[in-house]
Amino acid sequence: SGHQDVAELMPVALACIREAVDDLSEDEMQRAKAQMKVAWLAALESSAARAEQIARQHLFFGRVLPREEIIGRIDALTLADVRQAGAKALLSAPTLAVVGETKKIMTQAKIAEFLA
Repeated sequence: SGHQDVAELMPVALACIREAVDDLSEDEMQRAKAQMKVAWLAALESSAARAEQIARQHLFFGRVLPREEIIGRIDALTLADVRQAGAKALLSAPTLAVVGETKKIMTQAKIAEFLA
């Protein structure tokens, strides 16, 4: 029955995304920052993950960022920054990837309308 529930699930998931942008609390953001830092630092324990991070940093920044700088960037994020980024993301055309039957899937235009 999974594919039958998609028609109901999509509006609920989209409402959750909209709510996350509009109603994110300072406590939730602090928890997310802590989780992000722990996950990032834990990933440094794997050689493959560390190599991937170094490559990604070279691609984006042209250099390897010191740990302190990355932690500082995470700590510097404000609630307004996150809300602004989320609102901006909701303004762009959504990307939708579907595996299987697509008859009951909301169209890209309907998703954009729902998020507006």
